[in-house]
Amino acid sequence: MVNLRSLENFKLTTDSSNHSLIFNVPVKWVPPFKLKSIQLENCIVGPSFPAWLQVQNQLTSVTLRNVGISDTIPGEWFSNLPSELTFLVLSSNQITGKLPSQQLKFPRLSTIDLSSNKFEGPLPMWSTNASILYLQDNKFSGSIPENFGKLMPRLQKVYLSQNQLVGEIPDCWYHSFMFWAIDVSNNSLTGKIPASFGSLRSLSILLLSSNRFDGEIPASLQNCTGLTSMDLGKNRFSGVLPSWIGTKFQSLFMLNLQLNSFSGPIFPQFCSLPNLHILDLSGNKFSGTVPKCLPNLTAMVEGRSGEVFEQLLLVAMKGRKMELDAILANGNGINLSGNNLTGNIPGEITKLSALRILNLSRNQLSGEITNEMTKLLSLRVLNLSSNHISGAIPEKIGDLKVLETLDLSHNQLSGEIPATLSSLTFLTHLIVSYNNFSGKIPAGRQLQTFDASSYQGNPFLCGFPSRVKCPTESITTTAPPTTGTEPEDEEDEIFELGTGLYVSIVLGFGFGFLGLCVTLLRKEFRKKDIEW
Repeated sequence: MVNLRSLENFKLTTDSSNHSLIFNVPVKWVPPFKLKSIQLENCIVGPSFPAWLQVQNQLTSVTLRNVGISDTIPGEWFSNLPSELTFLVLSSNQITGKLPSQQLKFPRLSTIDLSSNKFEGPLPMWSTNASILYLQDNKFSGSIPENFGKLMPRLQKVYLSQNQLVGEIPDCWYHSFMFWAIDVSNNSLTGKIPASFGSLRSLSILLLSSNRFDGEIPASLQNCTGLTSMDLGKNRFSGVLPSWIGTKFQSLFMLNLQLNSFSGPIFPQFCSLPNLHILDLSGNKFSGTVPKCLPNLTAMVEGRSGEVFEQLLLVAMKGRKMELDAILANGNGINLSGNNLTGNIPGEITKLSALRILNLSRNQLSGEITNEMTKLLSLRVLNLSSNHISGAIPEKIGDLKVLETLDLSHNQLSGEIPATLSSLTFLTHLIVSYNNFSGKIPAGRQLQTFDASSYQGNPFLCGFPSRVKCPTESITTTAPPTTGTEPEDEEDEIFELGTGLYVSIVLGFGFGFLGLCVTLLRKEFRKKDIEW
């Protein structure tokens, strides 16, 4: 490169993220050229911020993604960058320190991606022209500026998740007509959802999870009719869910409201979401019965499963086929666990033939598991634990050929465990503890692989792997049946030891799979935006 005096554009990238390529030049090397654009990805130029780059003061486009820099960036480098800078990507490094405080230094800067570093201090407000602002996964602190919407009126996508932001979201969005995605999850933000969010008519993704927001969902939000993903989970929201969610958000494919204090019934209008693939209302105070209208969620019915969902993911998961396949394989799920729902499990739910995950645990449900339930042939996860369900397990449970997780613990089930369970070759998690099962655990390699704790709390159940020997077995020394009450969070402890997509998914479909979906969508939509 010594003789390339006229070099203006330099690109060095690899498809691998393991840093197999090292960009090795002398520390004090001063290049003879003045670059206008540089793109370095998935190679090593760090750990120090390269001295040769510090003298490049004519750059209008900078990409240093995953290049192993774990240093601070000299303040003079930012100061020397021209005001014509339009593109700045420094993501996926370990860059530390604070950024220059001067606002609006780069009036033409449209893309700012500083994600996945260790930047500190207040949020950088560098450009009135910015349309993409990715600052997630850093250590930015303080509050979101009161005039945020006015300072950056052209913003379309803002990702501020996993920082240390505090305070309220300012009610300053009346003039921000171009917003498509907002992600402020995993901070310490408080207060209510700003009423001015209702002015964001183009909003498609709204992610506010894992903060301390409270109050009710504002009526103005119903103006955001283009929403496809809304995640308000793990906050302090309360009140009755507005029925207009089911009528206004016809494009919604993911709704996560888990771990809040919403109350009242689940209105039939929620069944009017034709594109919904993920519904998580767990850990609230909902009462009443499980809606009989759930089959109206037509995206979870065979023939409609995956049309909208797959189109979105094909865009979002470009170049990551294994993860795409995993999500598409498990994409239809309903989690109503941890509420105060009563009554029987409605037979109508069995019409959701594309349903893959059903979690109704920790409610007050009663009745029996009917043969109709065994018609959910796509089901991979079924959790009915901690209810008042009685009767026997249907013999046709063996028809659920792709079932991987079954939790029926803490109910009033009785009778023998059906031998057909042994035919479920994909079954990797089984818990039937603390019921009234009797007889011998069916023979077969599948049911013998589970821990004895999966069967405990059934005094009349015997045979390996339980601790109770059957009378007909040659070894007559029996261990006393386990009695008493197990720790309330035993199931969580069991599944936290598992692997794969179903770790903790049995108890909290939203905590495992949904989190994965949101994370992957978030990361890959961002990546698509900044590809060259």
